[in-house]
Amino acid sequence: MENHSGLQPGLARASAMPSFFTNCQVGARVDARGQTRKMNEQGLLGWIIAQMQDLITYAHGTSAHECGHMVVLFKEGRFVDLIFLPHKEALNGNKGVFEVNSGIALGEQDCVALAAGMAGELVDRGEYDSERVRDDEQQIQRLVGKTLKDFATQAEKIIEQNLCFFSLLNTEVRKRIIGLLLDLGGLDWDKLPSKISVITLVEVEQIYQRAKSEEPTTP
Repeated sequence: MENHSGLQPGLARASAMPSFFTNCQVGARVDARGQTRKMNEQGLLGWIIAQMQDLITYAHGTSAHECGHMVVLFKEGRFVDLIFLPHKEALNGNKGVFEVNSGIALGEQDCVALAAGMAGELVDRGEYDSERVRDDEQQIQRLVGKTLKDFATQAEKIIEQNLCFFSLLNTEVRKRIIGLLLDLGGLDWDKLPSKISVITLVEVEQIYQRAKSEEPTTP
């Protein structure tokens, strides 16, 4: 997650795009003849399956991470939206970053929300990607001189207290990430807008209300 100046400050995650995503972009980065040779060697079906597996794995991790941020910010009344920035470079140099917006510049009040990315991965997957949380760690160190794990327990508690909401949100966001990446795979990214909406506050509020209605009532 990165601190962005300008009109859309927020919590961003910068990680490697799956090979399916980057290989399918139209432009100078794609060598069609080389890619065809690769597919001939591996078998077209096997290649497609492998790329789809990479895409699904990426979407699962990204969604759990972002939904962790989103649940905490939503409960604090500070969530704005989740967007995709196709022209922004991730930490590994690849283009494409998902960003959760809180509407204000990052501050000390965001440390639990920053740690919630890791907490979301732990709740959903039982483990977290150290590269995926690296920027969150750096932001917390910069803001308060502490580690991400100093706030992870509190973040995980908030998610577990809103587990139905987190689960429904994670399922929806994961589907949207997969759909977005597939839609963008064959396009020229240089012609894409600067940001693409993934899910809005209104849509998240609807999922929250659905989660509340599905939670068991205490006698």
